[in-house]
Amino acid sequence: MTNRSRSRLEILGALCLGAALAAWGCDQGGNLASTPAGPTVQTAAAASGVAAATSQTPNKGSKPPADDALLLVLTESLQDEYHAEWAYQDVLDAFGNVKPFVSIHNAEEQHIDAVSKLFSKRGSTVPESIWEGVPPLVFDTLADACAAGVLAEEENVAMYDRLLLAGGLPDDVVNVFTKLRDASLTNHLPAFENCVSKAR
Repeated sequence: MTNRSRSRLEILGALCLGAALAAWGCDQGGNLASTPAGPTVQTAAAASGVAAATSQTPNKGSKPPADDALLLVLTESLQDEYHAEWAYQDVLDAFGNVKPFVSIHNAEEQHIDAVSKLFSKRGSTVPESIWEGVPPLVFDTLADACAAGVLAEEENVAMYDRLLLAGGLPDDVVNVFTKLRDASLTNHLPAFENCVSKAR
């Protein structure tokens, strides 16, 4: 098993243990797997710390308080953006300020800020990253790191496609999710694909 594969199992295991998002389950290998129903909204919210996020009172002019189902969706998005920022920081730590990771890492910080504001507008506490303290990723080469970036961005696009297609999201959430999806699809993904292509 490669370092990248081993790290991916560790990451997915951490996500399965830490996020407990409503539509996800895990198999015995720590892989994400769709489940027919998943845990109840109340169980998933409690497991991911979402239940406590409704305690604040919205400021004047803010959006109405979010229900647990919306907070779960926002939490899934935020944790995915946290994950990308964490993973790309590991690459920068290992290889220095290399392209395209420098600019994409900065973009991920902006993505985190954009989703965090969706919580704040509803008077909800912004969840902390579940990736703090997780062992760093290890890549033998920059090309391996870029290949992992391709996978991460493909999964990010697929997540936003799924969340947007499910419908029922407030307009501001749809707007933010659409912009983040498009950034991954039209900017980040091609940059990582180009990096892999150049390494061949």
